[in-house]
Order: sequence, then C-alpha cells, then structure tokens
Amino acid sequence: MPESIYINTPALIFAFLIEISFIFIYSFINIKYYKGKLFIILIGVAGFICSVTLEALTVKLLSKIFGEKSLIFTYSILFFPGVFEETGRYICLDCLVKTNNKIMAISYGIGHGGFESFVIGISLLNNLIMKDSLINQGILKEDLTFGIIFTGVFERFVCVFIQISLSVIVYKAVKKRKIKYFISAVFLHDFIDLFAFFYQRGIIKNIYVVEAIICLLSILLSRYAYKLYISLEDEIKEESNKIEITMKDKTGENELL
Repeated sequence: MPESIYINTPALIFAFLIEISFIFIYSFINIKYYKGKLFIILIGVAGFICSVTLEALTVKLLSKIFGEKSLIFTYSILFFPGVFEETGRYICLDCLVKTNNKIMAISYGIGHGGFESFVIGISLLNNLIMKDSLINQGILKEDLTFGIIFTGVFERFVCVFIQISLSVIVYKAVKKRKIKYFISAVFLHDFIDLFAFFYQRGIIKNIYVVEAIICLLSILLSRYAYKLYISLEDEIKEESNKIEITMKDKTGENELL
C-alpha cells in the first residue's frame, strides 16, 4: 500500500480557493461570451438560499414531530432536496421566462450551483481542517491524502454542471408548460443525491466509487440537457418566425385599408 501524503491546513485552504474559482470562471464566461446576465446569476443564488432554507425548516419540523429515526424523516432527507430546489428553480425561471432567452437557464444554474458549491465547500473545508488538527495532535490516527482533497474539489466542479443541466430541464418545463420535465428534474436530482446518501449511511464505503458514479451521471445528464437546449433554440426561432409573419400580415392588411 502506498504511503499516505501529509496534508496541512494551508494546502486545504488552497484547494478550497481553487474550488470557488470555478464559480467566477463559469460566471465570467457566461457573461462575457454568451451574453448572460449577472442579475440572473444572483437570482440563482437567491433561489438556492430560499429553497434550502425552507427545506431545512421543514425537515427540522418533521424531526421534532416524528423523530430522526422515523421513516418519514428518512424519506424527507431523500426526497426533499429535489422537491424544494426544483420547485424554487421553477418559480424563479417562470418569473424570468418572458425574456424569451434560453441562456438565462445557464445563468440561473451557475448561480444556484455555484453558491451551493461555495456553501458545501466551506463546510467541507471546516471539517477537513478540524480533522487535520486532530491528526497533528495525535488524537485521530488517519491521514489526509491529495486524493481525498482532490475528490472534494472535483465533486463541486461536477455538481455545478449538474445544477446547470437541471436548470435547462426546468426551463423547458416552464417554457413548454409540460410538467413531465419538472418531475424528471426532481427525480434526477434525488437519484444523484441518493449515492451520497448511501455513502453517508455506509452502504457504499468507497468514496471514489461514489464520485465515479456521480461523474458518469453528470455526463449523461449534461448530454440530455444539451439536447433540450438545442431544441429550445429551434422553438424560439420558430416562435420568432411566426411573430414576424403575423406582423407582416397585419402590415399588409393595413396597407389595403
């Protein structure tokens, strides 16, 4: 077995800075090259904060009523992330849909996923620094390797793409008024989170297996979302053509009059 590589607190902080730099890179590319809007990215941040706050309050209420060992509480942990986050995403995108600009789905996903990455990154950083301190004091006999640190950074990188993909799917639901896309977004969200739940409960013991599964699902989800995104472009062009034809017809009628 290869010898573990020692990791100290400054290295953990550096890894965290690399992680959050992705957020600014995504935002810069979206705004600079794809005409995304900063205010929509910020709406994505607000949508995430509101949805997870309501989720946390609801889960806390259920834990007090039924207890943390009840099936209802367990199911709430499994299903509420998808239900609350996708509902919040739907409401926000529905308010913005009048802009008729599909790039806002990407912008919203960057805000939602980027801020989630930031919050979870801080939590992971805090836990790893505490673990690092206990290791240095000899209280905890465990090593932090570059593999473990890289896994956390890579996971956040992948999860932003997942959030962008989910935003595209929900935008499709809003644009076409088809509930099936919203339901699929909820299901896909919870299905991906399920593997993290399995790891936390010890059902899957290898973190690298979990990350590999999430990465694979992210690729498949991104491909599906990309196809929807392209179809949105065709639909928007078709709508624009219909509006143009209608305006020409009206102009022709006015000339005859």
